[in-house]
Amino acid sequence: MSTTETVSETCNTICNTMLPSAFRGAVLFARKKSSRPGECGIRLSANASGVEIIAGACDAGENLISSGFRARFPSNEFGAFADIVLPRSAAELWAKNIVETVNVYESTARAGGVSVPVENGNEFPPFHSIAAPSAVYSMPFSVFRTIADHIGSASDNESSRYALGGIFMESGADCVRFVGTDGRRLHVARISGASDGAFSIVIPAGSFALAVKAIEKSIDTSREKKKNALEKMRVVISFDDSTGRGAFSWTVGGVCQFEISWKKIDGRYPRYRDVFPDYLENSAAEIGSIEIADIVAHAETCRKSVCTANSKGIDISREFGGNPTVSARSAENGEFSRQLKAYLPFHFSTKLDPNFVIDAARAAAAFEPISDGVAVWADPEKIGTLEGKAGAVFLGKAGDIFTSRDCRSAIFAAVIMPIAAD
Repeated sequence: MSTTETVSETCNTICNTMLPSAFRGAVLFARKKSSRPGECGIRLSANASGVEIIAGACDAGENLISSGFRARFPSNEFGAFADIVLPRSAAELWAKNIVETVNVYESTARAGGVSVPVENGNEFPPFHSIAAPSAVYSMPFSVFRTIADHIGSASDNESSRYALGGIFMESGADCVRFVGTDGRRLHVARISGASDGAFSIVIPAGSFALAVKAIEKSIDTSREKKKNALEKMRVVISFDDSTGRGAFSWTVGGVCQFEISWKKIDGRYPRYRDVFPDYLENSAAEIGSIEIADIVAHAETCRKSVCTANSKGIDISREFGGNPTVSARSAENGEFSRQLKAYLPFHFSTKLDPNFVIDAARAAAAFEPISDGVAVWADPEKIGTLEGKAGAVFLGKAGDIFTSRDCRSAIFAAVIMPIAAD
């Protein structure tokens, strides 16, 4: 008589409805290729207090995640104990298939009918947590997203001046400013309200962009409910001056905590106040306005059909007795000229890069409530003698641009350096 013995493999079951949301955010930070162990994976751990998911990469010579993602959930339905590193591809698949339960064995993890090999999570680099921040600032997600788009679009990752690859953030007595520049354009956001502590740092623009994606992916619901959830969401920016590290954090459902770590960019930021004078925060300096949809459409046409490497600019002008116009010309592609839906003073004339104009105008179009036009400002002391050339300052929106749930005065501006006339 023969007997067959069956040895059952120990299984720990991790179950949480927020797992798909966390996996979607984590895959944004897990590298596809790396010589470092674990950086291509995602750490999944669970104990009696909850579930934690971490992904990210370290700087050279460090064993601490410099740019990373962490999700923490206070609930752990089955009280599982596990600490593993999953392949990035598995997390991506399980997020797509909305897998909310993962069974962890000695050397594998199974979920949604898929079994993958896992590694021990003890060797995964730790996530930097800011226990005692030097400064903290909170804002609505709608503002955070606009800053990432409007300010980040002006940063320059290709510059040898590393600081230009980031978004400069500084706090004042009654406001917080965010600045981005590539030396040819300067985008500034001025948000009224004081921060808890002083900021004067350069944050990687890429961290802002990744944070926007991760926040949007952390909301897993219908389109209408997701829109409402994002309108109510706040993002907290915290910074530890002693370590040069900071974080973006937010919560979902009041309990699930998400956090993105980043390391400040070293280097001296340009003296942006030299080209962003005080009058740009004074409504008396407004000299005109341009309809957003009209300038974007004409600038797109000029960029694609007329402008060349030798003739990059579009002319925005208004002659005495005439209407505002936008035009462009090149020897290769001929000319373009159309009346512009705008109000501009007589003798106004400037030549601008159409790419910069489009970026500035589209940023204004993203505001809530939607802005119909961008304003053009000039030094009040020179308005009476505004003749010939004029630098254009496009202002997205002044006053309350937020929902009634969180109204604070704000200014988003784009200062564009004019191109020399042909």
